[in-house]
Amino acid sequence: MSDYIGQDVPKMGFGGLFCVRNKEIDIDSVKQMVDLFLESGYKCFDSAFAYAGVEKFLSEALVQRYPRDAYLLTEKITAWKLEDEGAARRHLEESYATLGVEYLDFLMLHNVSTMGDRIKVYEDYKVWDLMQEYKEAGRVRFIGFSHHDNAQVLEDVLNKHPEVDFVLLPINYLDWDDEIIQGRKNYGVARAHGKPIMVMKPLNGGLLVDLPPRAAKILEDAGVDPVTLAYKFCMSLEGLITIFTTMNTLEQAQHDIAMFNELTPLTDEERGLIDQVVEVMHDANIIECSHCRYCMQVCPQEINIPWIFSDMNQDSIYGNHMVSTRNYNLHTQYGGKASDCIECDACTQVCPQKLEIPALLKQAVELFEF
Repeated sequence: MSDYIGQDVPKMGFGGLFCVRNKEIDIDSVKQMVDLFLESGYKCFDSAFAYAGVEKFLSEALVQRYPRDAYLLTEKITAWKLEDEGAARRHLEESYATLGVEYLDFLMLHNVSTMGDRIKVYEDYKVWDLMQEYKEAGRVRFIGFSHHDNAQVLEDVLNKHPEVDFVLLPINYLDWDDEIIQGRKNYGVARAHGKPIMVMKPLNGGLLVDLPPRAAKILEDAGVDPVTLAYKFCMSLEGLITIFTTMNTLEQAQHDIAMFNELTPLTDEERGLIDQVVEVMHDANIIECSHCRYCMQVCPQEINIPWIFSDMNQDSIYGNHMVSTRNYNLHTQYGGKASDCIECDACTQVCPQKLEIPALLKQAVELFEF
């Protein structure tokens, strides 16, 4: 493989959504995970202004406890947080101060896509120029962007901004040939432009861990661990900088690191198993919610959208309506029912999976509230 930016970065990255997905996490737990991660030979940590609390956690658990050359750090500028042209610079300086670092290894624009006019926001507010300015000043080593849109949009963006060094893409085997997420097509565009990639959502928000019974049986009979299989798929890609995984607990971190240390190349037999699992998942009509909770950050009704979708998936996969309804009632007992939706559409503007959330919530109402 030819040389590329980040080729020597250990291929497992510490995802920044850990404090969003685990509201009960504490600083001692984060310190233990950070220590284990670094001791195991990994070094790339993901951060973002929009991930509430992650910068403070990383400052205390990582930056204040380790020399700067011991780790790599990412940061994201987020379109839906920008209220004017000067906001990106203000937010970025706030991130530097909160983290306590003088430079960032990877700076990216968060979710460059047609959703919510984000491309226009980044252009109008000259945020591309801002990233280049910080790179030229030595405060950023590499610049790029994350992408949740189709391959043609990615092609257009890369044609207009060839100066970027890398792209962060949602890639997993369930979405590889999906016509909405377009994993294969987006990867192909990035590589055709010579851009190395970072990978997010390798487990598709946990969907590739807790598989439907038929799919789980396929892997069980073959003696294949579902998490290992999902990571192997991503590791088989060329031009890979790192794969971000969201480790919410120390136990999960221990499991993922131990597994990642033993990864071997994906075999033809395992590719065949992936085809079988994908077929089962499609037959089960799974709602591909990644539990990023972006929707809940903008929902004026505070609807528990990810958990409602989990209950709907449980109902579809297992066919036990009594159990899934009980879980729905538990998840919404203090408010946030599907019927509270006012169809403001704010959620669909931020959903990286491009789910038609109001329409799905209507289905939840019919399923669980009548």
